[in-house]
Amino acid sequence: MKIYDIKYQEIYNELLDHVITGIEERRVAGDGREISIVFQNVIDDHFNGYTGIEEVARLHEKAYRQKVNRMLRDNLKYYINWQSFTYVLAALIIGMLLPDIKIVVKILTAVVFVMAFVPMLYSYIEMRKVKGGKGKYSLIHAYVTSQAALPITILNCVIFLPKLFQDEYNLLLLVPPVFLVMLIALLYIYMLSCIRLCKQELQSVINI
Repeated sequence: MKIYDIKYQEIYNELLDHVITGIEERRVAGDGREISIVFQNVIDDHFNGYTGIEEVARLHEKAYRQKVNRMLRDNLKYYINWQSFTYVLAALIIGMLLPDIKIVVKILTAVVFVMAFVPMLYSYIEMRKVKGGKGKYSLIHAYVTSQAALPITILNCVIFLPKLFQDEYNLLLLVPPVFLVMLIALLYIYMLSCIRLCKQELQSVINI
């Protein structure tokens, strides 16, 4: 199995179990040929050969990516309720009352970065419990952490890409406080959704 390009441990384990089961079934049926021959027959019959098993691995990865995206959307819906609406409305009112001065904008900008960074930090720490094998990555770790890192990635692009054209340009320092306060409120909801996603996936690993 190591000859195949399957980079995620969870997918590798699942396909390996499938192949082992196929070999055991053939042994029970009386197939006493060399294990390498039986192995290749299982690969050919179940996956249509070398490229077939790698295609199955890619489909598994795609299915998991869609699952994580769906779970995150469901978590966002879970937190977008009347309570969060009240929270966002209060944030809007507070933002409108804040003075539009540089020190306020800088403080709010710092809070924005903290709120964007926390989901990635949380997922990185928690997902260390899910480890890949030698030379392989954890599928759960990779995709959950990538979702958690999305806010800080977008913020970095917003901040640093314009600097390629104008050194002193900083978009977040040009927007009014009310915008930053609203952004903090939305990032808070996203943070809660990502933390819930981490807990859900860790629980699914524990239950396996």
